[in-house]
Amino acid sequence: MKKVIFFLIILLCANTAHAEYSRIVSLAPSITSELYDLGVEDKLIGVTSHCKAPGKDVVGTLLDINLEKIISLKPDLILATNEWNSDNSISKLKQLGLNVIVFGRQDNFQKVCEDFVKLGEIIGKKPAAEKMAQDIVKQANDILSKSKNTVTKKVLWQVNAKPLITIGKSALASDLLRFAGYGNLFLDINRPYSRVSYEEAVKRDPDVIILAGMGNVMQEEKEYWFKFKNVTAVKQNRIFILDPYKSCQPTPVKFLQALKEIVGLINYE
Repeated sequence: MKKVIFFLIILLCANTAHAEYSRIVSLAPSITSELYDLGVEDKLIGVTSHCKAPGKDVVGTLLDINLEKIISLKPDLILATNEWNSDNSISKLKQLGLNVIVFGRQDNFQKVCEDFVKLGEIIGKKPAAEKMAQDIVKQANDILSKSKNTVTKKVLWQVNAKPLITIGKSALASDLLRFAGYGNLFLDINRPYSRVSYEEAVKRDPDVIILAGMGNVMQEEKEYWFKFKNVTAVKQNRIFILDPYKSCQPTPVKFLQALKEIVGLINYE
């Protein structure tokens, strides 16, 4: 009997251990956003310069982290992603004996939600993460069911200008377009991102152009597109600039926000 009670105590401790993290370092903007979404920003002590987390210590960039700074913060949990953080940085952190959990690349909405729940479990917020994910999935599916009745429009989703870099089939934004009822102009490209020529983009004649790149160059890029007067998106004035922080970030909350914005912008009645 005593052994059973002892086992139950150990099991309970194991189930609640995740909630004990109090000094978390996030090495990705998406993870930082999700920590705020789950209401544990008070446990967040370090972020990258790309994260939106006022008042938190900066431990470097996505690709170049400051090991000394991280060590000085004495974190009990470091959250990273192998999509944006370098293997070398992650390896060095682990070699120092630090507790590092690495998330993989998220190329579709389902994987985004699964990883969100996984994060919730790690930090002791699994029920809240599950409920939030379920609510967002329901709203996204409602939009998807309505979008199936619309005529599919071809969208050029551009993340960089000169060279023009667009999304391929395995980019999260491609799934975002699918939920909105639109088609990725370069769905035949299996990579998440690819450099393409303006000539090829013009030849495929997008119905809509979405500019979701970093920095202030996208306004100039929008003006540049108006030189291609025979492109349907240009003729119909359907060139839109989206905030990449919202439209390109792999979190359930940001995915739904971007989805609603896209549906609102590209309104074909």
